[in-house]
Amino acid sequence: MFIKRISEYNIMYVTKVIVLALLLSIGTRAYAATLKLDSSVTTLSPGDTATLYVVVNSEGTSINNADASISFPTDLVDVVSINKAGSIFSLWVEEPYFSNTSGVVTFDGGVPTPGFNGSQGPVISILVRAKKVGKADFSFSNAAVRANDGLGTDVLNLRIGKSINIVKKD
Repeated sequence: MFIKRISEYNIMYVTKVIVLALLLSIGTRAYAATLKLDSSVTTLSPGDTATLYVVVNSEGTSINNADASISFPTDLVDVVSINKAGSIFSLWVEEPYFSNTSGVVTFDGGVPTPGFNGSQGPVISILVRAKKVGKADFSFSNAAVRANDGLGTDVLNLRIGKSINIVKKD
């Protein structure tokens, strides 16, 4: 009798765990998106310029918004300009902005439904000028990519910055 009760308890417990796991998995989706700073340039000399491209990969999810701050070393580089031509975003909550004093580039863009779904979505381009020798690291902070799900679910999973080595001219 005691063994029978233990077996019934175990079966009920396992059944409850399985039902709970199924209920929790209904309606959930695995979201992932990537924001990347892309450029073929890896080395500059003082006075030279390069263009960095902010690109979003929605990883199969329809997105409708992305925002970020990009930090850069003000002693090594200056941002010359920002361009949003060709962007996947047609609406701007915050126009792309830069400050060479605080070393930051910011943007907050959106696109109406059905959103964007793709691997190489151009967001903005950033023209930078090298000032002196060193390693200039550009990195994302406070970034988000939001799904076109009516909830604004942040689906950002990965931020990929860029480093540019600034070397003396030969």
